[in-house]
Amino acid sequence: MSLATARNIAIVFALAAIVAFAPGGGDGAELVSRLLSAAFALVIAFILGRLYLQLRSDIFGLGDRWRLALYGAVGVIFVTLAASGRLFDTGPGTLAWFALIGGAAYTLYLVFRQYRSGQAY
Repeated sequence: MSLATARNIAIVFALAAIVAFAPGGGDGAELVSRLLSAAFALVIAFILGRLYLQLRSDIFGLGDRWRLALYGAVGVIFVTLAASGRLFDTGPGTLAWFALIGGAAYTLYLVFRQYRSGQAY
């Protein structure tokens, strides 16, 4: 193991010790976690907005039914990711999370196939 790797491991352990043993360390870590989650959601929303602007004519060319499926799948993914904390608290919630994400992903796949076929319904 190189010196740089050992140093990086020591830094991670030191940060973990600060979070575990410092008063309010858990609250600080929770704040950083929530800020990172919010930043991640904003970046995803920005990327989806840019994709919408670039592919607007293709999206409208899908037809009403497939466009509704696309918007619904994206909406289900966002709501499911926002509710992940509560859904993962229970067993049925965990199953529902995987079912919702899986169903939305499959719907996005079907919309993509429809887009590639070039047939609008």
